[in-house]
Amino acid sequence: MCTVTYIPQGPDSFVLSSNRDESPARSPRNLTRLETPGNTLLFPRDTAAGGSWIVADNHNRVVCLLNGAFEKHRHSPPYKKSRGLMVLNFFDFSRAGAFASEYDFEGMEPFTFIILEKGRLFELRWDEKEVHFRELDAKAYQIWSSATLYTEEVRGKTTRLVPELAR
Repeated sequence: MCTVTYIPQGPDSFVLSSNRDESPARSPRNLTRLETPGNTLLFPRDTAAGGSWIVADNHNRVVCLLNGAFEKHRHSPPYKKSRGLMVLNFFDFSRAGAFASEYDFEGMEPFTFIILEKGRLFELRWDEKEVHFRELDAKAYQIWSSATLYTEEVRGKTTRLVPELAR
């Protein structure tokens, strides 16, 4: 996973783009619609691991996954489960804050979640030691780049460009 951008379009709308830097062999051919009690999930299912990097539900929630948290980490499998499956687990919780405080992240590879929930924007990062959860300004342009692919310096340059693009 490479770059995610968030562009607010008004009080109740936005554009979220995800540029997934992954092997084309893992690309899904169709969207998966998963019916659960009280919810419907829509997502591209990763053909290798069975999870996803971006999922939306019928309760106005979207989650998008980026690999890594703050800096490039040393890949040290085995991990407890695929982060893409954890994206689906998010929807077992009623709200982002509950997921951040109640989910057992121990044994998970570092990641960043971008979460849109009923007009609010959150960022959740797991760095293998602790959860970093914060609300962001849903009226501001945002951009994230994978910590596993780009240095902090490059990610910082990209982030500084966002206000220029908003003009």
